[in-house]
Amino acid sequence: MIKDKKQILSEIEVIFQNLFDDNKLKLKMKKKSKDIKGWDSLAHINIILSIERLFKFRFDPKDIYGFKNIEDLVNSIFYKINEK
Repeated sequence: MIKDKKQILSEIEVIFQNLFDDNKLKLKMKKKSKDIKGWDSLAHINIILSIERLFKFRFDPKDIYGFKNIEDLVNSIFYKINEK
């Protein structure tokens, strides 16, 4: 099933809400890690692992720290799940 970027954003928003224990957290494409309280290197790894479990793929290790904002993350997920 091909997902669009809006669906992906919505699905990862739930991951972020759970990891940061904030049901009101809303993700925007231009939002950066510094814009979300508590998003440090450990949280980043937990986000990546949760996304990999949800979408059943693995990120390339060199890409994991290359995301500048949520849009980069969503784009990477989009291409990973739709290249299958």
